[in-house]
Amino acid sequence: MNALLDILDAVNVVDRLGGLILSIRHGGAHTFAIDRTKHTGQQVEDVLKRYKIAVFGRRITSTHAILSVPNKQARWAEYVMLRAGIVPDGPLIDARNAPWAGRHAPGQAPRPWGGRKDRRP
Repeated sequence: MNALLDILDAVNVVDRLGGLILSIRHGGAHTFAIDRTKHTGQQVEDVLKRYKIAVFGRRITSTHAILSVPNKQARWAEYVMLRAGIVPDGPLIDARNAPWAGRHAPGQAPRPWGGRKDRRP
């Protein structure tokens, strides 16, 4: 089964092409790989969508859920994931995100912008 997922991902032209087109549309993209033994792709996507972060180029392998976000939102997406307790595999985009996220309780994500109250009189 695991090898089958890897083979299917290798020939998954539709999602790869769709991801490329959306990457161009968004002016570039960053791809995150998430360890599937810790989080599902849907869990990660649900967290990112709360913050209006565009997600595309979704793929799955035997070991990773793979998804892309626009370059302009990648640092924020990384920070949001770290705050939610989701650690992407590979080097961080911004090394400052880990200590910043570490200042908060594990899994304590920031309040989405839509959830903030307007402080104007």
